[in-house]
Amino acid sequence: MVIGVVNLKGGVGKTTVSQNLAVGFAHRGYKVCLLDTDLEQKSSMRWAELRAEKQDKLPNVKVVGVMGESVPKVVEEEKQHYDLVIIDGNPHLGKATTKTMLAADFVIVPVTSSGFDLWSVESFFDRFSEVKDLKGDDFKGYVILNRYSGSTNIDKEMREAIGEFGFEVLNSNLGYRVAYKEAPVLGLGAFEYKDPKAREEVKRLLDELETIIKNLN
Repeated sequence: MVIGVVNLKGGVGKTTVSQNLAVGFAHRGYKVCLLDTDLEQKSSMRWAELRAEKQDKLPNVKVVGVMGESVPKVVEEEKQHYDLVIIDGNPHLGKATTKTMLAADFVIVPVTSSGFDLWSVESFFDRFSEVKDLKGDDFKGYVILNRYSGSTNIDKEMREAIGEFGFEVLNSNLGYRVAYKEAPVLGLGAFEYKDPKAREEVKRLLDELETIIKNLN
């Protein structure tokens, strides 16, 4: 199974979502490969180096740096050996985003609760629609609300507004928590960190995505 984590806008939490999915599924016994397509930042690759220092205590997550044009080829290679391939998308290269979606079984679109992000979803939907026309109506995009509190008007309006663009908004979300900032610099996921609320959020997300995966299989 191949999951693309994508958005044409930077700063919405693609790497946060990708790393936490990789760690969470690894703890559930999946063999996981994470592809880092942003070779300028190399955030997931740096995270993997930190994680390697604790490899005797943590489940393995393979991380591979990939140029955007090579995503489909590398996905085909890695999915022969892994239960899940998660693609940490590059917001700076539109072609790479398209390649990621073409290679994925479904995509997750992280969005924060802001008017700017709502506008970015509208722009992204055009690109998504092009890929959906090629892959068929069964190709799905799921929005996850990141840094979500549920206490502001824009928080409450985002789900309804995003639904108008044809995306399903996941029931689970990730809050605005220190754990999502501190865990990566230790080579960890929030599932492995000391914040029980963050662990519970990741658990709910994993549960929801496992249901989607089982339905696709």
